[in-house]
Amino acid sequence: MSTSVYDSSAVDQYINELSLREAEVTRSRQIDNFRREVPYVALKWCAYILPIAILIWFLGHAISNALSYERLVKHESFTQGIKTPIKEEQYTGDETIDVEAILARSNSQNNPFPGAEDQLEIEVVRDYYIFDTFPFNNPAIQEVIIGRKYDEPNSAAQEEFCYINVWQEDGIGQRLNLIVIDEDGRIENPLDQSMAQKLNISLSELLEARAACTI
Repeated sequence: MSTSVYDSSAVDQYINELSLREAEVTRSRQIDNFRREVPYVALKWCAYILPIAILIWFLGHAISNALSYERLVKHESFTQGIKTPIKEEQYTGDETIDVEAILARSNSQNNPFPGAEDQLEIEVVRDYYIFDTFPFNNPAIQEVIIGRKYDEPNSAAQEEFCYINVWQEDGIGQRLNLIVIDEDGRIENPLDQSMAQKLNISLSELLEARAACTI
């Protein structure tokens, strides 16, 4: 029986050095792979972050426009019997027209028989209307109109009414009265789905237009 003892320390050292060398090669390859993947990872995160940033910018821009919105009001006044509309770019107040003085001046200049106008009885209609037009952001309903009727320029309103014009694709508009206030009280036109279908518009848009009436 052989009792020889072999010294394997050199073999063990060689194997250990090979293991360390392979571990170093593996680590170097991992570092190289990471360097190659960094641009792709960065592009991937940019693809996620960029749409979110654009969406936040649009939302901020929309909120800024909504807060800076200025409602434009167009006023229009006319007197029945005169048929002369008065339109103003900027509303500065109602203008009172002295119809009797205008007629008297016209008759004195054009009448070949002075004094004959004293024998004529001049009837003047004293009904005045004032309309306030509020823009409404809708293709079919472009504006909400509030009208007020007065017997005289400085009198209280005898009647108030709010209505809209619903425009169809063929250019034909249909008037829809929303609210009327007169001696009988306040009357709101009932809005339902069948009426909305006839006008080819949603019921929610009709209710929103009626809510815009400030009478």
